[in-house]
Amino acid sequence: MTAEEIVCCPKHPDREGTLRCIRCERPMCALCARPSSTGYICLECIRQHEDRFYATELLDYPKTFGVCLLGNLVACTLMLLLNVWWIGVFVGGAAGGAAAGAARRLTPGRVGRHSARVAIAGAVVGATLAPVLFFLLRFGVLTFDVGLFLRLFGLTLIVCTVGFAVAAYTTYQRRI
Repeated sequence: MTAEEIVCCPKHPDREGTLRCIRCERPMCALCARPSSTGYICLECIRQHEDRFYATELLDYPKTFGVCLLGNLVACTLMLLLNVWWIGVFVGGAAGGAAAGAARRLTPGRVGRHSARVAIAGAVVGATLAPVLFFLLRFGVLTFDVGLFLRLFGLTLIVCTVGFAVAAYTTYQRRI
């Protein structure tokens, strides 16, 4: 090949575009190419293909956040009241699956590209609010020593939230 015939990758100008996308015929380097059954596809075509599965409306993310926040708030508060940290992964997992399923039913047929991350963020916020609800239910006060509380119940919150987050993430990763 001569110097005029060498084509550079659009995303990596310092690399030679030795491959072409089977859909759009754009040149691409080996870093940008993804194998398919009939050749190589560029990242832009993959994203366009995936966009067919993601269709959200304005309030879908806040609904997902709110449902997962409430779900993990209830699960973590229950675990704090029971004070048995090792079953937290089961309670959190069950609550995470139920909350993510409820959030998906609340936004029928619409899942966004970031829905799983929003669900996990809601779970984390719910876990941080659980101590407040716990102290309100248990002692009737909203003031408490944060350091002492985390030493006593930090593992319970972490285990329950991890179980919740894993279940919510896997629920949102399903296409149907």
